[in-house]
Amino acid sequence: MSSVNGTVNTVVKNGSTYYVGGNFSYVGLRTGGAALLSATNDYPDMNFPGVQGAISCSADDGSGGWFLGGTFIEVNGVNHYGLIHVKSDKSIDTNWHLETNSYSSVYTLTRSGDTLFMGGTFSSIGSTNRISIATIKISTQSVLNWNPIVDGTVNTFWSKIPLFILAKFCQSK
Repeated sequence: MSSVNGTVNTVVKNGSTYYVGGNFSYVGLRTGGAALLSATNDYPDMNFPGVQGAISCSADDGSGGWFLGGTFIEVNGVNHYGLIHVKSDKSIDTNWHLETNSYSSVYTLTRSGDTLFMGGTFSSIGSTNRISIATIKISTQSVLNWNPIVDGTVNTFWSKIPLFILAKFCQSK
């Protein structure tokens, strides 16, 4: 579906052509904060979920799907905060219930086997308190006991195991 980045003041149809006028500088496909492209076609897959907000990172789920992290509050018209699981058929995993607290961000994700490492600016994952860094056992959707204490933003992970944490913080305990 096409969208504009401003106000449409008039639409006129002439045969199969629409003429659109208004205060905007872009007309194009509406994908939201995420788009799925193939290596051979730059046209976005319009069946991919529409994200209201920004996607900062992704990690494969090991089964053809993806985990997406970022700063967002809604996906396909449903409230989701910071972390979602997209299944291999491009649908949102409605059984996935681990999200960050609202108005927080996930900046980095990496998967190692059945463990998902995540970092950003958040204070909880699901109902478990975690400050800016957490690990999740994917198969059970449980937050693991690993809980390094950082007092700032975790920006990225470098490698899988051993895990190097690149962050802006004063100390880690």
